[in-house]
Amino acid sequence: MFQSSKRGEVVELGEELQSASNVSQRRSVVKRIIAAMTVGKDVSPLFTEVLKCIQTKDLELKKLVYLYIISYARTHPEASILAVNTFVKDATDPDNPLVRALAIRTMGCLRVEAITEYICEPLSASFKDEDAYVRKAAALAVAKLYDLDPELCHDQGFVRSLREMLLDQNPAVVGNACAALGDIAKMSSKKGIPGMNDEIANHLLAALPDANEWAQAYILGALANYNPTEGKEPTVGTEDTMLALERVFPRLQHANPAVSTAAIRVIVNFVRFIQDAEKRESVLQRLAPPLVTLMSGPCEIQYITLRNIPLLLRLSPNLLSSPTRVRAFFCKYTDPLYVKLEKLDVLVQLATPETIGNILAELKECAHEVDVEFARKSVRSIGKLALRMPTKLVPACVKELLSLIETGVNYVVQEIVVVMRDIFRVYPGKYESVIGKLCSHIESFDEPNARASLAWIVGEYADRIDNSTEIMEWYSDTFVDESPIVQLAVLTAVVKLFINVRDEDSMAVTHTVLKKATEEVDDPDVRDRAYLYWRLLAASPDEAKDIVLATKPPISVDDTLVDMDLVKRLLPYVGSLASVLRRPPEALTGVGKKIGEGLEDEEEDYLDEEEKVEEEGEEEGEMEEPAKESADEGDGDMLDDLLEDLGVSYDTKPKQPTHKPEQPPTITPKAEPKAGDDDLLSSLGFQASPSPSGHVDVGLTSLEYDCRLTKPVPLTQSQGLSIAASFTKMSGKPVVVFIVKNDKQSSVSGLAIQFNKNAFGLGAEKPILSIPGGSIAPGTTSQVRCVLVRNSNPSKPATPQALMQMQVALKTPSSDQLIFSFNLPAHLVLSVYGVPVSDFEEMWKAMASAERTVATPFPPNISPVSVLSISARFTGSGLSKITDRKVADVSSALFSTHFPLGATKVPCLVRVDVNETQKKIKVVVRSRSAVVVPHLMGTIGLLLKA
Repeated sequence: MFQSSKRGEVVELGEELQSASNVSQRRSVVKRIIAAMTVGKDVSPLFTEVLKCIQTKDLELKKLVYLYIISYARTHPEASILAVNTFVKDATDPDNPLVRALAIRTMGCLRVEAITEYICEPLSASFKDEDAYVRKAAALAVAKLYDLDPELCHDQGFVRSLREMLLDQNPAVVGNACAALGDIAKMSSKKGIPGMNDEIANHLLAALPDANEWAQAYILGALANYNPTEGKEPTVGTEDTMLALERVFPRLQHANPAVSTAAIRVIVNFVRFIQDAEKRESVLQRLAPPLVTLMSGPCEIQYITLRNIPLLLRLSPNLLSSPTRVRAFFCKYTDPLYVKLEKLDVLVQLATPETIGNILAELKECAHEVDVEFARKSVRSIGKLALRMPTKLVPACVKELLSLIETGVNYVVQEIVVVMRDIFRVYPGKYESVIGKLCSHIESFDEPNARASLAWIVGEYADRIDNSTEIMEWYSDTFVDESPIVQLAVLTAVVKLFINVRDEDSMAVTHTVLKKATEEVDDPDVRDRAYLYWRLLAASPDEAKDIVLATKPPISVDDTLVDMDLVKRLLPYVGSLASVLRRPPEALTGVGKKIGEGLEDEEEDYLDEEEKVEEEGEEEGEMEEPAKESADEGDGDMLDDLLEDLGVSYDTKPKQPTHKPEQPPTITPKAEPKAGDDDLLSSLGFQASPSPSGHVDVGLTSLEYDCRLTKPVPLTQSQGLSIAASFTKMSGKPVVVFIVKNDKQSSVSGLAIQFNKNAFGLGAEKPILSIPGGSIAPGTTSQVRCVLVRNSNPSKPATPQALMQMQVALKTPSSDQLIFSFNLPAHLVLSVYGVPVSDFEEMWKAMASAERTVATPFPPNISPVSVLSISARFTGSGLSKITDRKVADVSSALFSTHFPLGATKVPCLVRVDVNETQKKIKVVVRSRSAVVVPHLMGTIGLLLKA
């Protein structure tokens, strides 16, 4: 009774497709299948039935079938192979170039590795096809195939064939070749198209007029990184550059913003090769009309233009300074908020003595807007103009601020207080008439920044304000409830009041504020400031006056929106995502992947594995509770919790052998070093075997290494050999230092080594390890250095916890073979990743979901107790120090790095907090991928214990 007689739509479509007797009926059914697929229905069960329709001469039906195969080939890779013969046959169709191009394009879009070997032959033939449409499809197919198998593309010469297509006579083919080579350059982390020369560049410039708009954008993108002066005399190079620019200038007037933006990028990159300053400026002035034109486009285009204009203004400050051009950046009521805010920044940059009047009038109108954020920024923009304009123009800015005070709008007046504080700092003793109007609104101020700014103004001009004591009494009544920024400002203000006025009322209010600050306030900074002022006044009010009222250094007026170093890095990418976000391109892309692709999928795979491991661990934990072990409180164990609080173990222990293990290597106390003895074994506490010269000449000193050696980790004891290892870096390459003790009766004269496939594709640089002195004598210990290089493709680990696992085989001349594994410390594979200080907080918040925190007493092996000592331990490890900061007794250092995960580089951030008073350290690690966090935390523990 619960069974339904209604059949599903997918089943009905399958039956109709099987019963279709002619091409027209099959085409109709396949159209319905594609329609269901486009609305999100799963029609993959019909893969076999649809695949049967591939053998047809009807071009429309063939396109529909190919579209279906592209969509579901990943879920049916084995069935997709059945269509290979049809693909190959269609790719060589002698009659219809559309069929040949369709087959090549479809084979390129299939993300099935098993089909890649079949595409090579038809793709090679397509490069020389007489029809340009087929050659266009072949060019794009190479880029898709390169993303799947780069080595195959290089081995088959496809990339070389793409470069040859840059000289094709058809502009459309040239455009697709530029697009494909541009994608390949991004995937291989290269800048520009390799092999670009004058011949290719001239051909690309000649193809521009006849190419369609998107081909023009791709061609201009390829030209952006070309150097027309390379290998030429300065005069000849400048002439060639000007000739090339003349052929690019017409593209600035193109209706498609992509073309005009690409032309701007080419001009910006070419202009640096022009030696004559006048010519350079005249070329840059050609950019003004297209920029103004772009400001009349859609909001998105306006936003991209506004984000790039500050970069261009650093090249030519007068680029858009004429009054007619400035008006293009006035705000319109139809503009969205994000465009209006950017326009305000640009207007400040464009202000000159000739345009200041119009810009001030516009900013005043903007300050009357109902949007609070927009009105506030308008007031701040007027303040910036007052600070950056010549002195004679400042009164005009202050006049506009005064008129805005009269409006009585609370948030506008509060923003004006903050702005006037900065103006008073730059122009002390001027514009004091504003103070009375500001003080009249004091009771309506509810924002800490405004209240603190007014307190500073009252304290600075206490002797010129009649009711300054009453204002400070008003502040003292609410002092305990104020925010720390206001409390600090009030403290300084009452001390200035006492010094300048020195009457009973000022003394009383000063005493009240100091008493509350020292007895009722919890903030340590406020208490310390109060004690400092109290003792300073008690010791000598005159000396306090010299200190508190000392001449203040002028505040820096930096109105530039982008740092010049960042400008130089972003100018080659004008109009791209990097210039819009104002971040270096390497901060947005991963190695071997295009922007935004690849990382999420790989992280999801790893996270799925990690969740399975954690679930298994929880089930085991419910069945049996592990016995607790008490740790010794020796110096070497102070950081054990930093290593044990991980999902992986970095104190790697060898697997238990089936037979009884031999004794581990003997560790003897380090003897007194001899003069000039830099022996590494002695520094590790191992007793070295004497060589004919009296000591083991290992040929290694600490100066050779990029970072500190980790403590030795025992690996295996078998067949008369005991092996431990330390880890470091040398010239940026990972290094494993094997400490080998020979307990055999004969010498060991050579060691062959081989690494199994691992997550980083690492292996030994040399298959035979060089032993210092030529051999290891019986009963002695020596160290053998193994430099690791990438010599294979990375393989996916079985679990996230096995990410760092390295499986190694050692073989001696006597055929003794030792197989063991160890976890490679993560800092050996980290790469430098610089993050601007301004971007750190945003990235830190975005990574909050993947965090690991460990707190522990300060390592006793590191001295002195400071964050600088900790930072020194990270030298050469790949952790890039961003900045230091200190709050009360806690000093912090911020670091960033790239962690390789598959074919991507995952950004990671580290914060180290050191409490110098309590002698404690806290390490916080965050990343875009939760998989790498425990491994990064573990390697930090190793570096601190090194």
